Amino acid sequence: MLKNLVRVDLESQYRGFNICFWTMLIIAIIASLAGQSEIAIALGTLGLVSGAIGQLKLILINQQRFLANQEIFLANQETFLANQKLFLEQLEVIKAKSQ
Repeated sequence: MLKNLVRVDLESQYRGFNICFWTMLIIAIIASLAGQSEIAIALGTLGLVSGAIGQLKLILINQQRFLANQEIFLANQETFLANQKLFLEQLEVIKAKSQ
C-alpha cells in the first residue's frame, strides 16, 4: 500500500515538473520573440532545471519498478528451484524402484 502511494507521488511529481518544463520553455520562446532576452534566459534556465528534476524523478520511478520486478523474479526463481528439487527427488525414487 505504501509503495503504491510513494510511486503515485513520484509520478505526480514527474508530471508536475514536466508540465513546468514545457510551460517555461514556451514562455521563454515567447519572451525571446518579444525581445526580452534576459527573461527568456531566466525562464529557459528554470525550465531546464525543472526538466532535469523531472528526469531524476523518472529515474527513481524506474528504479522502484525494477526493484519490485527483481523481487518477483527472485521469488519465482526460488519456487522454480524448489520444484526442480522435488522433481529430482522423485526421479531418484523412481530410479531406485526400477533397479
